Amino acid sequence: MHWGEKVLLGLGILLLLVLEATGIYIYYEEYQIMNKWPSVPANITKSYVESVQETDQTGNTVDHFVPKVQYAYSVNGTVMTGEKLTLITHKFPMEESAKRLLEGLEAGTTYEIKMNPENSQDTVIKPGYSWGMVLGFILGPLVFVGLFFGLSFLVKE
Repeated sequence: MHWGEKVLLGLGILLLLVLEATGIYIYYEEYQIMNKWPSVPANITKSYVESVQETDQTGNTVDHFVPKVQYAYSVNGTVMTGEKLTLITHKFPMEESAKRLLEGLEAGTTYEIKMNPENSQDTVIKPGYSWGMVLGFILGPLVFVGLFFGLSFLVKE
């Protein structure tokens, strides 16, 4: 690999790292804002896992499982509804993983949700990180750096 190719490879890896860091920063800012919202009690009215079929890049049909929840809460005597479970929509390859995210959110239970004080219709049940996201944030950059060094050292001049 010539030095010019190494420079291009390095710039490509650097661009990917910058994009990932930007995504992490944006997500973290959203999380910080939502976590400061006041908590209000909500009654869980529906909790289920939705099966979604998508076509992957090779044309195969792939099943994903999406945890869904609906809840009702009161603001100044007005009953409102919401369905935002987390900051991002999770799609799991296994139904059990989707069900795990819904533990404690069975229909009929009361749960403290976060409500935007400037827009009471903007609510979320779990604004925080999941372990999968934390691992992705940590392992993502390591994979890019590993690819860079692996390709640059394994490819012969």
